[in-house]
Amino acid sequence: MMTFLHGGGSLLLLVSMSLICAADPNQRCSTTDPLNFIKLAENSALPVRNTAGSLQPLYNFARLFLDAVQPNAFPKDIVQGAVDKEQLNISEVVRYEAGYVVCLILAILYLILMPVAGGILAWRHYHGNKEGSTRSSLSPSWHYWGITMATCLAAISILLLAGVILAFTTNNRVRENIKPNLYHLKSNLWDIGDALSSISQKMDVIVDEYSVPRANIENHLNSIGDEIGQAVIVSFDSEVKEALRDLSVSVQDAVGSRENLQSVHTLRSAMQTRQVLLQDELGKLKQGLRRIKVMCPQCSLPSINQLETDADYSKITSVQRQLSRFPPAEKYTNLVEQGNRSFIAIPQTCTTQTAPTVKALVKDLEETRASLNGSSQQFPSLQSFSEVVSDLGDSVNLYEEDINHYDYQRWAVAVLFCTVILLIVVLTGIGLSLGLLALYFPTSYPAHCEGHLENIAVALLRAGVVLTFIFSWLFIILVFVTLFFGGNMHTLGCRSWTSGELFKFFDQYDDLLSSLNVSQSNATMSQLNLSTAEVYAGCKAGQSLFNSRQLNELFDLEDFLNISKYMGGFRNNVVNMSISLEDMQLLSPQGRKNVLRFRDSGIDQINYAAFTILLSRPVVKTNLTAFAEQLDETAQTQNNETIRKELESQANQTREVNKLVQQQESDAKNMNRSAKALSAISVNFKANINKALSSIALTQEGLRQQVPFIVRNASQCMLQKGEECMRRYLNWVRSAIFNEVLECQWLAVLLDNVYTALCHNLVDPWNGFWLCLGWCCVFLIPGVIFSLFTARHLQPVSVLPSNKNAPVDPKEITQNTGHNNDANLTKKNCDLSS
Repeated sequence: MMTFLHGGGSLLLLVSMSLICAADPNQRCSTTDPLNFIKLAENSALPVRNTAGSLQPLYNFARLFLDAVQPNAFPKDIVQGAVDKEQLNISEVVRYEAGYVVCLILAILYLILMPVAGGILAWRHYHGNKEGSTRSSLSPSWHYWGITMATCLAAISILLLAGVILAFTTNNRVRENIKPNLYHLKSNLWDIGDALSSISQKMDVIVDEYSVPRANIENHLNSIGDEIGQAVIVSFDSEVKEALRDLSVSVQDAVGSRENLQSVHTLRSAMQTRQVLLQDELGKLKQGLRRIKVMCPQCSLPSINQLETDADYSKITSVQRQLSRFPPAEKYTNLVEQGNRSFIAIPQTCTTQTAPTVKALVKDLEETRASLNGSSQQFPSLQSFSEVVSDLGDSVNLYEEDINHYDYQRWAVAVLFCTVILLIVVLTGIGLSLGLLALYFPTSYPAHCEGHLENIAVALLRAGVVLTFIFSWLFIILVFVTLFFGGNMHTLGCRSWTSGELFKFFDQYDDLLSSLNVSQSNATMSQLNLSTAEVYAGCKAGQSLFNSRQLNELFDLEDFLNISKYMGGFRNNVVNMSISLEDMQLLSPQGRKNVLRFRDSGIDQINYAAFTILLSRPVVKTNLTAFAEQLDETAQTQNNETIRKELESQANQTREVNKLVQQQESDAKNMNRSAKALSAISVNFKANINKALSSIALTQEGLRQQVPFIVRNASQCMLQKGEECMRRYLNWVRSAIFNEVLECQWLAVLLDNVYTALCHNLVDPWNGFWLCLGWCCVFLIPGVIFSLFTARHLQPVSVLPSNKNAPVDPKEITQNTGHNNDANLTKKNCDLSS
């Protein structure tokens, strides 16, 4: 009867599940899931700031000078020979660099003539002073000549000071700009390379975005597997819980039985061991009391016949056989949890089992991706030009540290040279100021009468001249070296960039634009007549590459977006999806085996009535506590000290024996509790086990038969979703190609940034520096001349022996008249001070 009821219940369960799973799949299948495609990265770029500022006129003048030195056009033949053959035609290079050759000749002349002319002027200055100081210094023309020389020297010093300040400024500007603008240069070159290569990369991204509809299909499959599992869980939740509840009862019985059997086994051994000890202690207690009785016949002692054990624990039945049939308790404790985990894991199991079908579909979709990728590879790009620009950026990055290191050395040398020029200017300015003060305001400084200030001024002017002679050759070398490199960077790079000659040079290399021709004939490519200058100009004007560069003649976009060429095998693979729950176990084979071992353990064959009778008997026939108290009372009545102590000793020994009795009583009580628990379990444990096993078997069978209905519905829904996702994807591809892939306004900005970083922020201040330093070198020549003439004019006037005690007042010389009152006062003061 029970079997029929279980079978009928299972049949009803299967029928109800079939009705549930056979429902119309369209009721839950939605093809309107949003597809969020990536927004392709915009190649935006911020313009690099031009740091010229107030120095722009200086930079413009340097460019005008360089255009005059190098008026030749971009040397295509020389550069092409250097690139192709890796060698230079020296004669052509010299012809092209004719202006710099002239500058080199001028620098050599400066290098030679400056020390020679300086030596001649110095010789004339020192040897001419001996004759001219006493003769010419007294003439009015000599005085006005000195004023003229001093004025010219002051003007030259101001020009030198302005030049050296500008040299300091431009030198520091180069140093300040070198690191950030090298970073801008390499980063913008890399950005250009990345952006140009991103045309093909964005097509790759578009192809990669096919993973969005594919992921949507995979997610749908994963969700369908989860939905199948969740539907099974919802439908079988009560049945599984009931089956696991029945199993939980049996598990509790098994765990309780094993624990109680183990307790009985342990207590039996302890109680039997303790009984032997108790009997020995009671025997000793009897002997001691008999000995006291002999010593004191009149003593009133309790009866020693009751000092015997009552319950014989050696008769406790062994449960070792039943206990040995049990596996460890932990083998049972996790059975319900394992069954519950197995049931809860059904969604994951369904998802795992749909993976092969998903894989087959993904393989088909991967073939579609391969077809998309093959078509996208024919899409025009600027890959070769991108690689060239990226290589330039790599070169800048490779040599950045070296460039920064050498620029630091250049900066340090330039600072040193500018400091020397500044020192020359300072010495000249101080010498000129002291000399003019002493010469034209002698009345204000009585101590100057002997020409001390004039001597200091002359010494400072001469020191400036000496420094000029010593360092001028180094100045001109630095000027020419920086002029040569800075000038060529301007003419070969910056000027040819702005004139477009550099782009024309790039265009003559076919491999720069060869990546545009990936699917069409060379004739078609030649008809397009693309050039880097056109691409740059078109991008600067905001045009799209697809239309402005005639790329529609190279690439058939409509064929690329034809949905019928991609969905051929998808439908055929959908019907292969299947799920089986044959391996799902609410109770594992090993767990079932352990449950059966519990059922066959034989705990129902133990005589629990005998346990109860035996354990209910007292351990000892008498109450040892009362027995010990009687001994204490008897001891208190004794006058004999020895007998009294013996009685007290026996009383204490009785209490110690009573402790063993108490342990026996406690263990007997615990054993009795365990025996009663085992007795209660043994009544229904087999029926509980049979019920649990039957429920689990019926539930698992129902689970295995319901999956195909749900799978059929899921496959139909997946097919609809796949077609809709593909259609949305191709619509997005069309929009992305027109509006994002071929937008190129960023290219003009990045190219302008390269020009600004290299030309405006590095080359211009570099050229401004050598211009200012050259300016100083030029004005050092008249500075030397005027310094020597001014020093000669400031040389103190030599006095004739007859007028030794009457120094000459310069005001008397300038006025060419008789002595006035102020001059006489000055002479008197000087005479007094002498």
